[in-house]
Amino acid sequence: MNLSDSTIIVDKPHKPTSFAALMTLYESNYKCLMNLLQVDRKNLNLHEVILRHKNYIVHCRIEDVTKYTALLCIDEDQVSQDEHVRVNHFRVRIYHDASLAAVQSSLQDSSHYQLNELPITAERIQALWTQNMFFNKWLAYCLDRKLVNKQKIRENTNT
Repeated sequence: MNLSDSTIIVDKPHKPTSFAALMTLYESNYKCLMNLLQVDRKNLNLHEVILRHKNYIVHCRIEDVTKYTALLCIDEDQVSQDEHVRVNHFRVRIYHDASLAAVQSSLQDSSHYQLNELPITAERIQALWTQNMFFNKWLAYCLDRKLVNKQKIRENTNT
């Protein structure tokens, strides 16, 4: 019997809203975020970044830094005739050692993920999946718009 690639059925490695898939989504978020901010993890904790594209401004600042993590606050504003309208807001926990970025809260879902919510239920995984998938698609949208770093990265004096 001759098997070709077209006759082999490959099972999905995991369900879209499983814990394993959520971790994969966090990895993708991390890679896209680092690409968008044009920084590496070694000096992420020293910076604040402002990106612009036409009438959109994305402002990313560090709220908290620990040995292995950083908490970023990311705001996207639309500017029209000197008026700023908040379009998106994300608080994202970066895990440097695992190269993960997980949304903790956003305009779309203001609930906060806390570690004391263990064990993680299927409903909680679904909520985290939805929130992080939105963030992932938003990052792809920002990368597509080719946001420009108009204000060179500056040191955060709070760290």
